[in-house]
Amino acid sequence: PTPGIGYGIAVAVFAGISCLIGLLTIFFVKGKAENFFVAGRSLPIWIVIPTLAAQSLDSNALLGNVDLSYKFHFWDGVVLPVGLGLSLILNGIFLARHFNNDNVLTLPDI
Repeated sequence: PTPGIGYGIAVAVFAGISCLIGLLTIFFVKGKAENFFVAGRSLPIWIVIPTLAAQSLDSNALLGNVDLSYKFHFWDGVVLPVGLGLSLILNGIFLARHFNNDNVLTLPDI
């Protein structure tokens, strides 16, 4: 079956809203790359933590870990999220301060 006209309208509205958000972003970053990449280094911790969690807890990781646990053993599925969590904590404790002090924006800047 072919999609109806409502589907096209929904896609057009979504594309328009996405473009509007992109255009409004220009006013918030004020032409600086640092404001775009790292939000001016001013994000509060209550925004940083859920952002990092959402970045690591995608559907691929969740379904992949369930599959590993089901096919092999519980600990095979647990290794990925525990390792990722530990790496985020250790990087935050030992490296984040140095990267912030050096005004690093991207990995090649390190």
